[in-house]
Amino acid sequence: MGTRFAPSYANLFMGMWEQNNILPKLNKNMGLITWKRYIDDCLFIWKGSEKELTTFLEGLNNNSLNIRLTSNYSSVSVNFLDLNIFVESGKFETSLYRKPTDCNGYILRTSCHHKKWLKNIPYSQFNRIKRNCSKNIDYEKESTILTEQFKEKGYEDTVIKHAKTLCDKKSRNEMLQNKNKKEKKRITPDNNSIQFITTYNNSNKELETIIQRHWHILLKDKDLQEHLSANPRIIYKKPRTIKQILVPSCLPPTKQKQLSDPFNTGISNGFFACRTCKGCKTSKVNERNVTNFKSNTTNVEFAIKDIITCNSNNVIYLLQCP
Repeated sequence: MGTRFAPSYANLFMGMWEQNNILPKLNKNMGLITWKRYIDDCLFIWKGSEKELTTFLEGLNNNSLNIRLTSNYSSVSVNFLDLNIFVESGKFETSLYRKPTDCNGYILRTSCHHKKWLKNIPYSQFNRIKRNCSKNIDYEKESTILTEQFKEKGYEDTVIKHAKTLCDKKSRNEMLQNKNKKEKKRITPDNNSIQFITTYNNSNKELETIIQRHWHILLKDKDLQEHLSANPRIIYKKPRTIKQILVPSCLPPTKQKQLSDPFNTGISNGFFACRTCKGCKTSKVNERNVTNFKSNTTNVEFAIKDIITCNSNNVIYLLQCP
């Protein structure tokens, strides 16, 4: 959904809309008997005529918040997220849903990632399929498709078969149970110890060997031994992808003498208000030169990294709540 905050923003916005327009109507002598939402994807059960349903949907789109819902309804089956929900023998069944634009987007086996992380990908995907498919015949069908997709990406047969075997042994009912994410893990000397965190690359195996070989030296240190586990805990961060290197989301800083200060005037970075344009007159800029700004939430100050005037192009304006 774009930037990192976009899902949270959409969730809050839709939550407000839902609180005012949906929840008051739930089970209030209307056809709406169940309503579920994931961010901006909604699923509900309607008990009424099709005409009443279309009237209800038209009413939802008649708002001043610029919210326009697209709908797809059926008395037989409906798609929601990665689920196909259908009715069979008087009860709901589910299977995996793939969008028409779906492609084999799984990561290559030769990608620059830790081997254990790569081996866990087939296992996690078989788990997802088993959770989504309520009928075993659908699970086996989707597993065959998934197996071929992983083979195309270079995964070994042994890795794929082992992942499926582990998944086959698990109970689907247990997999569907809600897990209490708020439950804190019991703090032990091992999981509360100092961790060695570094960016992963293919030569890290040698680094692991060196750390493990000399770990006993650190354990003998009186100041460190109480903060270290018996064995080193090495955690790898995701390295930059080729896309992030070739197509960065943030442009590299420009050389100030060439662009910001072409005539070498010695002017420092900041925003220089002209005090005559409409923008300057309506803003709360009291100073002629503003070099930084502060967050109203965290009180963290950020420096302006270029020389900006009212006529500067490609500038993101700062908007603050009064």
